[in-house]
Amino acid sequence: MPGKRPPALSPEAVSALLLQYFPFKHVARESLKPLPSYDDRNIYFRGECRNGAAPGDGFVLKVLNSGISTHVAEGMNDMMLFLSRRGIPCSRPVPTRRGDYVLTASEGDLTMLSSGSTNTESTAAYAVRVLTFIPGVPMDKLDAKYLTPELAYSVGEMIGRADLALQDFKHPAIFEREFREWDLMYFTDIKQFIPHLRDEEKRQVAHSVVALYEEHVVPVIPKMKKGVVHNDVNGLNILFDVGAADKCDFSGLIDFGDSVKTCYLFELAIMLAYGMCEKDNPVEFVGPMFRGYRDVFPLSAEELDCLYYAVLARLCLSMVTGEYRFTLEPWNTYLLTSLAEAWKLINILLSFTKGGVEEIWGVC
Repeated sequence: MPGKRPPALSPEAVSALLLQYFPFKHVARESLKPLPSYDDRNIYFRGECRNGAAPGDGFVLKVLNSGISTHVAEGMNDMMLFLSRRGIPCSRPVPTRRGDYVLTASEGDLTMLSSGSTNTESTAAYAVRVLTFIPGVPMDKLDAKYLTPELAYSVGEMIGRADLALQDFKHPAIFEREFREWDLMYFTDIKQFIPHLRDEEKRQVAHSVVALYEEHVVPVIPKMKKGVVHNDVNGLNILFDVGAADKCDFSGLIDFGDSVKTCYLFELAIMLAYGMCEKDNPVEFVGPMFRGYRDVFPLSAEELDCLYYAVLARLCLSMVTGEYRFTLEPWNTYLLTSLAEAWKLINILLSFTKGGVEEIWGVC
């Protein structure tokens, strides 16, 4: 499980943090807006830097959970800059007053800013960053008329291009990071959390998915191509600019918090698993997405033979982890975002034969 979630920050604390540690001379308090996050604190704001920069689209203050070190946060920044230089639009980090890009704040620091007191028993520390905000409509929020095979293909192609570029990205913090909770290389770890599922049918299906993964995927992992990937390509992290004349263009890839070195097949599986969410014909919709990725970043036949099971595994991981985390944080309704949808999609995939799904996707 990840580290401790940062404490909530008052508007006064956000302003004080930005003005004291980052080069802002003005923060528009009325613009502050919390953004959804699984286990971090993300706050949108508008402001003006001391260098005169005041991007009209604003910024995002990100206070990461205590499980993400300053070194890993620096690696995420470098990854975004690396992809931006290679034509994949990403947020850009804003330097602190010291000139680096990550601030470390203790629980006491953040509590003092919010309440004026350091009365806390926690020794947790949090990496704090400010990023430029990328405007756009998340793929999951697009009107159905935009969800065409061409758009799905473009998403797969873009993620394929990103993975192709990231073959040359070697930041040690990301390259050596072990992130067992969301890395499908460690999917079988979820066996310890399956008993927390409240529904017996879900427990049985989860055990079946793990068994399929152990039989068909685990033996092939040593042979799979590996590298640094985004690791959370979902419909909220892919943004589009919806312009005049119903034109819909990719505008950015966001949220690199789960980035890790793993199998490229798993990046593809994650994209397809989340790409199916909330679609009228989910299996059919992601077929062009698969082909867009494959045309840019081909994988071996042996790797692709594992794809169906890897997609099932990611959906199962989302369901089991989300429900377990909700038992620990019942106030965090964001955790419930994908639970019901993951369960529905698992059942849809299991209603097909593996060969039937592969035929629709164009794998075989």
